[in-house]
Formats: sequence, structure tokens, C-alpha cells
Amino acid sequence: MNISGPVNTAGNLRGLETLMMDIILNPDLVSGLVRFSEGVMRSTIEYIGADCADAVFIAAASDNPDMLGLEEFMKISLPSVRNVTNFCHDMGLPAIFHPHGLFSTEDRKEVLRASLDTGVDGFQFAEDNTPSGILRETSGRCCVLGGLDAFNVLLLGPEERIIRSVGSLLDSLFGEDYIMTCSCSLNRGVPIKNIKTMADATRSYCGGRA
Repeated sequence: MNISGPVNTAGNLRGLETLMMDIILNPDLVSGLVRFSEGVMRSTIEYIGADCADAVFIAAASDNPDMLGLEEFMKISLPSVRNVTNFCHDMGLPAIFHPHGLFSTEDRKEVLRASLDTGVDGFQFAEDNTPSGILRETSGRCCVLGGLDAFNVLLLGPEERIIRSVGSLLDSLFGEDYIMTCSCSLNRGVPIKNIKTMADATRSYCGGRA
């Protein structure tokens, strides 16, 4: 099941631009709203996850160190991610965290480590991250998802670029604890044939086993 992350949810409730201003001008309101958002996430997981889900995917584009700032991301977002992950585990459900922003560079390794310290079972990295930088911290700790640029490659194509990008990605990630996905949700209007090209290229790379 897919649920919105804590800052994502708070931004939906408050208005994202207003919430960003509140981080500076009204941090107590932000703290309260993120706690409320965490409660919304728990209620959703409890209601749907009990019968229908085999995993919880925390979709968190606004839980983003580039947007919030590094310290604010770790202070505002990650405690709720940890709490929700523990809640998922208590229900017997694995949790996958999909924040946006840069995590793979040397100056972001502490942010990535802190994200993994929440106990998540999967980490889906977004655009502009390098697989090697992600794997340095995730190896042996959780599975990795993501990688293929959902807009510039999967939506726009062409077929040859999709095949080339899949191959480049799997050169780094094949044999690791990796689940092949694109970098984010499918863009509206993405051609079905492009998705098939991605899937076929993955199967071909993996010898038909994917």
C-alpha cells in the first residue's frame, strides 16, 4: 500500500509553500502538524494494512533534504518515519521509504545513514543519485529500489535510451539487494510501450529471470 510521508502529508494539509515558511516562522505548528500527519499515516496503515497490504510504501517527495535542509530533514521528517516503520513492523509489514532529494554524495552520507537508521526495509532513491553512492550505505541493511529516471528516460524515451539506461543501472546494481523500478511514480501519459521496453530490457539483462 502507498501512503504519503509525514512532511508530504503535512504539506497537503497546510499547503506546501506555507509549511516551508512555517518551518522558519512557526516551528511549533510544524511539529504539531507532522505529529498529526503521523497519526493519519498510522490510521491508514491500520485500516488498510490489516487485510489488504503486504508492504507499506512511504511516498515522500516533500520529505526532502534539498527542500527542508539537512538538519531540518533529520529533525522533522525522520522521527516520524521511524515511528511509522516501527508501527508497520508491529503489524508484520515491511516499510519502504521513498524520499526525494540527493543522498548519494559524500556530504550526504550522514543523512542517508540517518534515513536507514529508521529501520526501513527498502530505500527507493530518486533522480540524480548515483547507485554506487547509495549502495555504500544500504548494502547489508536494506533493499534498494529506484534508479531509472521516470521523466527524462521512461516518459520521454526513446526506446534505445531506455534500454541503454537500464543496462547502465543494472551494471551497478545487478546482484545487489535491488528491486528494479524507475525513480518515482509513473508520469501521466507515459507510453505503455516504454514501460514494456524497461521490463523487457531488465529481463534480457538478467537472462530472462526478472
